[in-house]
Amino acid sequence: MFIYTVLLRALFFLMLASTGTTSSASYPTPANKYVNDYTALLQPEDKTHITNKLIACEKKLGIECSVVIIDRVSFYDAHATLETFATKLFNAWGIGDKLKNNGVLLLIALQDRAVRIELGAGYKAHFNATAQSIINEKMLPLFKQNKPIQAINTGCDEVIKAITPQPIAPWIWYAIIAALIFFGIIAFFALREALRHDTNYGNTPKETKRWWPYYYLFGVNSYHHSKGTRSHHSSPTGGSFGGGLSSGGGASGRW
Repeated sequence: MFIYTVLLRALFFLMLASTGTTSSASYPTPANKYVNDYTALLQPEDKTHITNKLIACEKKLGIECSVVIIDRVSFYDAHATLETFATKLFNAWGIGDKLKNNGVLLLIALQDRAVRIELGAGYKAHFNATAQSIINEKMLPLFKQNKPIQAINTGCDEVIKAITPQPIAPWIWYAIIAALIFFGIIAFFALREALRHDTNYGNTPKETKRWWPYYYLFGVNSYHHSKGTRSHHSSPTGGSFGGGLSSGGGASGRW
């Protein structure tokens, strides 16, 4: 994953270098990393509602999702398509985690009558079809009914639903627990038999011998060693993006 990320970044900067002399593209500066409306479409309460969804998504899943609303792509890049502009904007801002590349950009160009879900490079190919389904079945009908705010809200809900891992069925948990118990019992008696030959075992008090396998199974050896300490690291918080990249995956639609 690290090598893939390095190669992806090198390709991105190579693209910038190769187009820098011929393109007059400019990208808007994000006011925040959740909702950036450059068309005044959203009312304050609409923006707050969508922002709260995306904040909750990031806290729960660790995934940055960003909504961007513009008038026309050509206002920023006269030579770009919706798709290439979305990829370049995604990478210019660095949406998503820089190692996982798991960000999502929902781009709406109102006057172009177009919408794009741009996916980070960490998503597998089948997410492209999922994104296309969200646009075709959930968002475009609302845009065609002149309900853009509802379309954006629905798009956010569906994207969050799609990137949320599905819960494991109960029977799978039961099978895992049963397997752990079974192999745990085998490991316990195997260790107990093997540790009879341990040089320290013969000098261990009788009451401690009974629990000796537990010390090895769970990494506890307090009888002979002092306890270690754990260090805790807090996750950084802030308003900037995580440095993620997109390789152009996603889906688009027009109404």
